Amino acid sequence: MVATKNKGNTYIVGRNMILAAFATKGFKSWVAREGYGAQTTLLKGGKVIGVCTDEGNGGEVSFDANSAENRELVRKFVGELPDYDYQDYHDFLGIDRTDFPGGRTKWQVYDFANVMLEHAEEDKQLRKVCKTKTVIKVVGEDGYRTFKIAWPKGNKGRQDYLTTQIAEQYGAFEIVNARFDLS
Repeated sequence: MVATKNKGNTYIVGRNMILAAFATKGFKSWVAREGYGAQTTLLKGGKVIGVCTDEGNGGEVSFDANSAENRELVRKFVGELPDYDYQDYHDFLGIDRTDFPGGRTKWQVYDFANVMLEHAEEDKQLRKVCKTKTVIKVVGEDGYRTFKIAWPKGNKGRQDYLTTQIAEQYGAFEIVNARFDLS
């Protein structure tokens, strides 16, 4: 999921650049010493370049490349990301940190790995929801809305009615579940 709220947010700008350039495959999690650990495979151009891991031990998220070239590729990419404001990061998380002094910081490889790991977890959760509910993405919002309705395949009149009702309530939207036919 690419965040769309607060388009002037410097953290979201960098996050969107990362999600546009790289992809993930798979997500697994486990109970660890300090919460849970998780891991996802990182792809660039459809090819595996390494894994992003949170070992769940209180340390930072790591990226382990499968070659020196891929390690350098990620380091160079992260080095070219624009700096972000701490306040923008806190706004993205939805937390109030007025006690924090603020300022700007550069992206680090562990920030990059954290974005990719969070994206893989969100994707897994979305796929799970898509199995039982109709999921729509409201254009201009960050996030998804779920509707537990049966999409009426082959019933054009009912499809038009539901499409109109959703559009009146939420504005422009798209159906996320690929298995639903809107024709």
